[in-house]
Amino acid sequence: MPLTEIVSPTKEANRVPAAEIYKQIITDLLDAEAKLPVTATNYGRITKGAAQFLLARVYLTRGWNFKNSLGGSPADFDLALQYADKVIDVYPLATNYNLLFPTRSENPLKQYTGAQNDKNPEIIFAVQYNADVLTNKTDPAFTVDAAGGNNLHSVFNGSGEGFPGSKGRTSDYNRSLGFHNTTPAMYRLYDPENDSRYDHNFLEVGYAMQAVAGFRPLPVVNPALRIDIKAGDTVVYYRPWNNPATTLEERGVDLGGKKKYSVVNPEEWGGGYGFINGSTVNVSGFPSGEPHMWKFWQPGIAYGDAFGTFNEAVFRSAEAYLIAAEAIVKGAKGGKLGRAEVYYNRVLDRALGAKKGNDPKCALVPENVKSLETVSYRATAANITIDLILDERARELMGEYSRWFDLKRTGKLVERVKKYNPWAAKSGAINDIHYLRPIPQAEMKGWHF
Repeated sequence: MPLTEIVSPTKEANRVPAAEIYKQIITDLLDAEAKLPVTATNYGRITKGAAQFLLARVYLTRGWNFKNSLGGSPADFDLALQYADKVIDVYPLATNYNLLFPTRSENPLKQYTGAQNDKNPEIIFAVQYNADVLTNKTDPAFTVDAAGGNNLHSVFNGSGEGFPGSKGRTSDYNRSLGFHNTTPAMYRLYDPENDSRYDHNFLEVGYAMQAVAGFRPLPVVNPALRIDIKAGDTVVYYRPWNNPATTLEERGVDLGGKKKYSVVNPEEWGGGYGFINGSTVNVSGFPSGEPHMWKFWQPGIAYGDAFGTFNEAVFRSAEAYLIAAEAIVKGAKGGKLGRAEVYYNRVLDRALGAKKGNDPKCALVPENVKSLETVSYRATAANITIDLILDERARELMGEYSRWFDLKRTGKLVERVKKYNPWAAKSGAINDIHYLRPIPQAEMKGWHF
């Protein structure tokens, strides 16, 4: 941790205890807090609020004192709460969750193409991208990433390319690379009827972009059946996890049902196959898969390697409320809003929108895709725990690149991955070593000794 500029070649690289690193981080952030303006002269530059938000995160992390290595103490939780309150005082929650992300319609034929509201007052700090994608570059000399920009619209799971009536590789549904796949448990952490985040974050209905005459659904009852599909027709509907289709009236013609589109139940999601009676044989001409995770999906991006222009929020005040709730559960006192559940429920009630005050229900056993048992995720003085807060952080901050840090901080990484990620649990690919970040091979290949 050199604190002065290195001006000559050296092979010296001394390890510094994590406690010293955290002490220096806090020293630097306190200095930044004192010197930064409340409002930036140019939008996108860091402000006093950005330093205060990061101080809340750092104090919270140090308070947990991972493996007694960070130099933390219970006093850090009090400081985390104090700084979270400072942020909350200045940065109001957006009135609706979906105002924080690109505006679009579920049906690409009816796309909204107006301005994107990515300067919401809730956003404390964001990575800025140029509205002109042609100049929205990172490093012009780096040909692998010639476009630059925001790739959040394409790195999560789900694709519309296989929908009947798809125009193929177009910007209608854009490209999905599936670098990050939503686990079945993630869908089941939401109340689909009450929580607006479920509707915004997941594409539940797929549409035909053009007409298809004589489409063959490959039904199990009548293999010779053909149907005509018009542009804009529904071609797939992913049933909410808590309301599966149970009768032929509700199922698609591919399963002998009445609907002229594929109706896919949650236990059938995954892998591009319709899971019929536990079989992984693709018996449908319709798509299956799972609801697209399209929280950051931005319309009108050219297909392929083109990147988005939407600003990527890094710090926003909804997280400050959840930091405060966590700090209070860990013993912090003196919150301006009161007890931990008050902070937690402010974020929840924003997500409920017009249904504010309702009692939302998630799956009691999120990892069991066939269980319909539910439990409330409204916080009370009696039920608020670190696990309840981690679930709410998952719902609110999904895809915003904070999860590994949350699970390391709280010491629940291995426990939660084994519980909720069926692929990692089955392969045994998670253990205590993953509490450490590896040095990327690309970095090591660039070193010369």
